[in-house]
Amino acid sequence: MVCLPKEEGGLGVLNLKTENEALLLKNLHKFYNKVENSWVRLIWEKKHYGNGKLPTSHVKKGLSGGETISNF
Repeated sequence: MVCLPKEEGGLGVLNLKTENEALLLKNLHKFYNKVENSWVRLIWEKKHYGNGKLPTSHVKKGLSGGETISNF
């Protein structure tokens, strides 16, 4: 009710979960597409991304039977 627009009887407060997800996806898009800006360039030039490729993740079964993710 609080997040509804004022015209519909709400207070017009933004849904912060939706806004946060949108901003994270926007930054992920910039990162994967290597958009020319300082933070993207800085991250891609670090040790893990120096070869221009992302590290791959492998999923394997852990001792407790659950899945664990390890980066190589």
